[in-house]
Amino acid sequence: MTDGAGARPALAGITPILATPYREDGRIAFDDVERQVDHLAGLAVTAIGIGFGSDILRLTDAERDALVRAVAGTAAGRRPVLASAGGNSVRSALDRAAAIVEAGADILMVTPPGASSSPTPAALADYYAAIGRETGRPIVVQDAPALTGTAMSAAFLAGLGRDITEVAAIKIETMPPAPKVGDVAALPHGDAAVLGGAGGIDFYHELERGADGTVPGVAMAELFVAVAARHAAGDRDGARRLFHRYLPLLSIATRGGDTFFAVQLAILERRGIVRRTAIRPPSDVDPRLGAEVTTLLDDLGIGAGPWQPETEARDGA
Repeated sequence: MTDGAGARPALAGITPILATPYREDGRIAFDDVERQVDHLAGLAVTAIGIGFGSDILRLTDAERDALVRAVAGTAAGRRPVLASAGGNSVRSALDRAAAIVEAGADILMVTPPGASSSPTPAALADYYAAIGRETGRPIVVQDAPALTGTAMSAAFLAGLGRDITEVAAIKIETMPPAPKVGDVAALPHGDAAVLGGAGGIDFYHELERGADGTVPGVAMAELFVAVAARHAAGDRDGARRLFHRYLPLLSIATRGGDTFFAVQLAILERRGIVRRTAIRPPSDVDPRLGAEVTTLLDDLGIGAGPWQPETEARDGA
């Protein structure tokens, strides 16, 4: 929620993070990426994202830039493109941000410097201000201490939204996200959206605590759009029932990063959106995961073709 008279922040809503499928030779399967973009462009999403959920830590810088170019080219202005940036110094972050802006990114999702850099709150604020000033692009501040080792308090995050013009959203990745989402939303935070993360696992409770949206995986984007729409319309019971119906499928993906990638790709393949589900090695995916996900998809009736979760969970279903 904004501090103003109820205006929705620009990055409110649902910004799904694309999955990165690979060909048999281990290279990015760009045709599968492009099908995901076309799919999302037909939904009521705010932007199309590239982030940790896109397996970017396994990509080279050149591959990350190529991925942004492919997504921006396929989106062709139908939706803005958000891409992950950040570094362990202002200079490295600026160079990374410049590269993805040149490749076509409209919005930067910026992690803080890692704990090894020992950033002070003042240094962190200067870091985000410098990226905003130099790039002129909207920034999503990504609070992901499990990945970066850098902790940022709710008060500090709200201050970034209040004090830095380019900070358009604050994304909370702590586990569970909802309590901290509520803490940030309750503080003056300027025009920045307060968004949940962690694959959307806590989304209903984030909405209840004042979230403006979330940044989930791509595979179930329709679910998050539908839950948000119901909640915004005042149908909190319907939003809760709908979200909880699919919670087991969201929950299984929280076992680890590679599990999240594998689950996203398995759902996308079942839905006919991608053709490949390989993960770039090394990975630690449980060999039993595929059968578990298949059973959940069968139980939920998710198959190929259009999926309309908004028709579910009505009349107590």
